[in-house]
Amino acid sequence: MSTSNNNLLRRLRPRVDLVLELDNGEVLDSRVLVLLHLVEECGSILAASKAIGIPYSSAWELISRAENILGVKLLERKRGGVRGGGARLTEEGRALLRLYRKYLEGIKWIQESTSYIVVPDLHIVGSHDPLLSVIARYLESKRGLSVEISWVGSAGGLSLLMIGEGDVATSHLYDPQTRMYNITYLRNYWLEDRVVVIRGYQRELVLGFRPELDIRCFLDVVIQGYRFVNRNLGSGTRMYIEYLIEQCAKELGTSVREVRRRIIGYGREVKTHEEVARAIVSGEADVGVLLRYVAERYGLKYIHLTWEWYDFVVPVQKLRKKSVEQLIELLESSELERLIKGYSGYRITEETGNVVYRPR
Repeated sequence: MSTSNNNLLRRLRPRVDLVLELDNGEVLDSRVLVLLHLVEECGSILAASKAIGIPYSSAWELISRAENILGVKLLERKRGGVRGGGARLTEEGRALLRLYRKYLEGIKWIQESTSYIVVPDLHIVGSHDPLLSVIARYLESKRGLSVEISWVGSAGGLSLLMIGEGDVATSHLYDPQTRMYNITYLRNYWLEDRVVVIRGYQRELVLGFRPELDIRCFLDVVIQGYRFVNRNLGSGTRMYIEYLIEQCAKELGTSVREVRRRIIGYGREVKTHEEVARAIVSGEADVGVLLRYVAERYGLKYIHLTWEWYDFVVPVQKLRKKSVEQLIELLESSELERLIKGYSGYRITEETGNVVYRPR
């Protein structure tokens, strides 16, 4: 076999999926499950399709096909929602999700029976982070592990854990009601009794902008009409941006919807902090929310917004997996402090490496 063919084969990855069928018609697979779940979470099909990175038309097609086969409605729809029309699950839709989860719990033997297939030692899913890439390279070079990272956003990472994919999810979802990160969101993904949350490290989130501009707060973006570059739905940074928008709405005495409308570029979304910086440096945008580390790398001016927790969410059944144990050991060690040196806008605390949530 040629070298090019060998390289191609090494890039192939196995994937096992659970499919529900009715009269030989495929009704539900893991992709439709995540889509339906996110519709319930986000309140619209458009928002859910953006969160998992598929076209709106494809999302409609997947749901409509399942409804046609079952002969029941899975969604209740209404026109004119803030994000392209509202939607929520019907009772039949919620029952279908519960049934899928029940079957999913019953087929864990599939993973065991396919253990001979070559897969990465450690598969991390979740929020984009430059330091995590450094940690992955360290585990590969110093511990001999093969590590694969899927940048799917915080919500995407938790969604994948929900359907049994991934060894670890990384997340930085802020809950303004409790002022906590990540833990309060577990129930939204049926993970309360299935995972532990290990405290990671803190990252400084900033409002970055072109050096010639004089921006003093996020409210300036709304009032002065600077061109904004937004983050993708489902990302922890987007959740924090929505929190900032809510604060602006209160200060201006107007609605959240009106503040969104006034932000030039609110509808332009990118998936990583580097993409935010590149949009600003190229002149396509004036300002965006990103990590301080990335803002400094690209020579942007910035103002401090917050220190956020970037945590590691681990399924209980994965805690004894050797590669997961080695990741946790690294988080608990002084070696992590060494890796962080030189990365401005990152810090560890006494909590780093501790389990801050476990099932009751």
